[in-house]
Amino acid sequence: MLKQERLAQKKTSMPEYDVMLPITEFLDKTNNETFRQLLSQTTALILEAQAVFFFGIGTSGVLAQYGSRYLANAGIFSLSINDPFTPVGMRETVVADTLLVGLSVSGETTEMLAQVEQYQAGKGKVLAITNSTHSTLARLADVVIPYYMPEEKNGSLNNTTQIPVVYILELLAHRVACVQ
Repeated sequence: MLKQERLAQKKTSMPEYDVMLPITEFLDKTNNETFRQLLSQTTALILEAQAVFFFGIGTSGVLAQYGSRYLANAGIFSLSINDPFTPVGMRETVVADTLLVGLSVSGETTEMLAQVEQYQAGKGKVLAITNSTHSTLARLADVVIPYYMPEEKNGSLNNTTQIPVVYILELLAHRVACVQ
C-alpha cells in the first residue's frame, strides 16, 4: 500500500515534458527558401566528397553512426568515427576530398574541435549540425545547419531533443539519393 502511494505521488509530481512546441517551431523554420538553399549547398558538399565521416560524442556519437549508415544506404561512402581521439593521419590529398560531419549540441566539445582542426589542416570540408550558429564548431565549419532547441540538462548530461538532427540527417540522405 505504501509503495503504491509513493508511486502515485511520483506520478503527480513529475514535470510535464512537451517537446512538440519546439519541434513544431523547428519544422516551421525549415519550410522556407533559405533552408532549402542550405540543404542544396550541403547536398553538393556530400556529392563532391570521396568519403563522408560522421563524428560526435555521447548521444551525438550514436547519431553519427545512424547518419553514416543512413547516408551509406543512399549510396555514399560514409563512416562514423567512434573514438574521439582518432588521429586523422591522412595525407592532404586524401583529406581534401572528404567531408567531416560534426554533430554536437553545444558545439564546444574539445575532442570535436580537435577533429575539425585536423580535417581543416588537411583541407577537408566540415559540416556542423549543431544547436546554435554561435558555437566554436559553427564558426569553424564550412557549412552549418543549426536546429535551435531548448537545452535540457540533467547535471552534466545533455538531454536536448535530437529529433531535429534525425530529421536533418534523413532529409540530406533522401536528397542525395534522389540526385544520384
